[in-house]
Amino acid sequence: MPQIDLKYSNDLKLEIPELFQSIEEAINKIDHTAGACKSRAYPSPVYLHTHFYLRIAMLKKPYRDENFMNKCLKRIEEMVKPILPEGCYYSVELVFSSEYYFTSRIEK
Repeated sequence: MPQIDLKYSNDLKLEIPELFQSIEEAINKIDHTAGACKSRAYPSPVYLHTHFYLRIAMLKKPYRDENFMNKCLKRIEEMVKPILPEGCYYSVELVFSSEYYFTSRIEK
């Protein structure tokens, strides 16, 4: 269950739900065990320079090696660049969750 956090200047006109869905699908094509991506966006009305910062955290697994991470990073960057306007600063960060991270789902 990856976690997606998007922080961006609110002058950007983005289709956030569609972007999150596309990222989740892309991650699951690369890693079919990834599952649902908990995603949230934080538009900022106060900023200096138009920007887009996407951070994706996932659990460390043996097969999530350097090649895997670079493949994910490249694919996500390819998805992000076309939706951003000229002059926009953008960053994409993939990280591993702490070894003390736990995630689950409440089901009754």
